[in-house]
Amino acid sequence: MPDYEVSMDIAVAPETAWAVLRDPSAISRWHPDYVRSHPVRDVRVLERADGTKVQERFISCDDEELALVSRVTAGLPVEHHLNVFLVKPLHPGCRVTWWTRAEPDASGLDPGEWLPAEHHRALLALRDYLEDQ
Repeated sequence: MPDYEVSMDIAVAPETAWAVLRDPSAISRWHPDYVRSHPVRDVRVLERADGTKVQERFISCDDEELALVSRVTAGLPVEHHLNVFLVKPLHPGCRVTWWTRAEPDASGLDPGEWLPAEHHRALLALRDYLEDQ
């Protein structure tokens, strides 16, 4: 199963980045593809501008390791999906890494052709959001 990893250095304290990443409703404030997000128990429902909805199930949230693990269960052309966000301290600032494992669904669309670019664009938006606060 293919793995995709994108990292971004951000000039804020690791705790600042982590507070935003671990907040299930915060993603729509920084991710350019989502206009709304809301948690329903351990599932986050993300809505795109075109009305498409993505469902993501949270697997674990480790406040000591600053690691969030989730799985997209609906709304994206992927199967066997796994997301991991990691926040590591730098001096100064932090590095946010978005690691993903995914296979194409029945559509055959290769996640390697769009996931890394989408995640890079999203981490740029996260950096801008955090550094502008």
